[in-house]
Amino acid sequence: MKIQNLFLSAIVSLLLAWPTYASMGQFVGTWVNVNSNTKGITKIVIQKIGNKMRIQTWGQCHPTDCNWGKRLSIPYAKNVSQNLVNNTIALTAMYKPGFANKLLVIKRAGTRLHVQSFTQFTDNSGRSNYSQVYRFKKLRRIIPIPLPIIPR
Repeated sequence: MKIQNLFLSAIVSLLLAWPTYASMGQFVGTWVNVNSNTKGITKIVIQKIGNKMRIQTWGQCHPTDCNWGKRLSIPYAKNVSQNLVNNTIALTAMYKPGFANKLLVIKRAGTRLHVQSFTQFTDNSGRSNYSQVYRFKKLRRIIPIPLPIIPR
């Protein structure tokens, strides 16, 4: 129970640390880690589905990245009276790969996405729980422009 309380207090302090506001739509997109040599999270895809956000995460694996799966995230506003769709400051998502609980706290920072990952080991391995911060850039979709057909 103490670990869960530490987890929750860490989330609250992180949420209050960044006063930036964003709409849910500003989180939407395909985001890739700015560190192409990361040993952690490599890519995140965020979709808006109604008033909810769905997050799909990939981690570094060999030869291809591991798909952690899709999760509905929990959006947060600065205070209880704000509309989440227009005033989202952070999203959280929880993954449980079997050996650990992984909590992601996702925030916008300018044009970047900052993701803090908290890993709590549940396999009695004796490993220390830890946290990492990742920075992501948004992939821009390039829409091909068809070339005109010139008759001969």
